Amino acid sequence: MRLITPAVAALVVAAAPLAGQATRDQARIAFTISMGYAGGGSLWSVGRQPVADYPDIPDTLAVSRSIRPTVTVGFSSVYFPREHLGYVVEGYLLGLGFRDTCHLVYASGSTRNSEACSFINNAEKAATAVSLSGGLIYRVNSRRLVSPYARVAAGLLFSTQSSVRMIGEFHSGQSGGQLVDAIIYPDDHDSRVLPVGVLGVGFTASLGRGYQVRWEVRDNIAGIRTVTGATAVDGTLPPTAVRFKHLFSFNVGFDVVLERRRGRRY
Repeated sequence: MRLITPAVAALVVAAAPLAGQATRDQARIAFTISMGYAGGGSLWSVGRQPVADYPDIPDTLAVSRSIRPTVTVGFSSVYFPREHLGYVVEGYLLGLGFRDTCHLVYASGSTRNSEACSFINNAEKAATAVSLSGGLIYRVNSRRLVSPYARVAAGLLFSTQSSVRMIGEFHSGQSGGQLVDAIIYPDDHDSRVLPVGVLGVGFTASLGRGYQVRWEVRDNIAGIRTVTGATAVDGTLPPTAVRFKHLFSFNVGFDVVLERRRGRRY
């Protein structure tokens, strides 16, 4: 019996680190800074837009606009009152810059319209769009080294660039040949506030008692005002509608854990 007792004690001591690894402390409150890359996509297109140059017969343009890929930056905070379900709030710089295309479907020989279309084609417009959102996050294996999670959120998207306005330029026939605007679609509103949704999946990995690294793939479902059809003449406000676009992004973040819930030790 005296030989068995030390052997049992040795097994208990050896198993203690393994038990500790299986019951790690659990992050409860964390702040995250992240960077990532968001893909672009088609925004709107009009196949036959009349453009006048009196007294010539109107030309017809095919114009379109797409969303440029961009680098993203995010700031968020997470609070877990329970082991699995928590709350997340976030500010996310999404960008929303645009790239335009234009080509002549019918050309009357107008230099004005040809130059304006060439100016529009492949033109890029920088923009700043920031989303503010809040939602729920659900995690598993929260006491392990790696913890997968999924989240859903909704909020508002604040943009600083019109997604409707399209303007070309051409050289004036007057002395000096100054560049003059050729307004295809006007828009008096640069700033807009529209709804946005977020669906994301990812995982965190512990770097120590106070830090985590985070990887996430997400679908940014952004409401954006789009052109839905041609106008009778250029320079008039086109028909528009708010359409939701799926902008997928990949993000890598760094968490500062402010509070942990201690795990049980056996």
